[in-house]
Amino acid sequence: MVVSVNIILEKYASVLNGSLSYSNADRWAWKMMQLFDDGKVEFDPKENEELMWQLIQYLYGIDMTDVGDRLKPSRSDLDIIDFLKEKNVIIYCNTIKSSSTSYP
Repeated sequence: MVVSVNIILEKYASVLNGSLSYSNADRWAWKMMQLFDDGKVEFDPKENEELMWQLIQYLYGIDMTDVGDRLKPSRSDLDIIDFLKEKNVIIYCNTIKSSSTSYP
């Protein structure tokens, strides 16, 4: 399977616009990790492999709950946006989940 930055960023955009749950994003990332371990993932372009791997690893476990409140996810949409900013990645979401939340 060929994985590109765009494919991965589509997952992030889907999480942020609410069309993909944190749990399903985690499952997708887990599947990518399993395929990678089996030698069935090819990163394209190859020079972005490290970044793509970091993006996949961040999605894995994204659905974990907060230690103090098992009903609350340990990461928020703003945490995701901050992570993407740290990686110098910009994504655009077609829809916003809440009018009270602003996205750059």
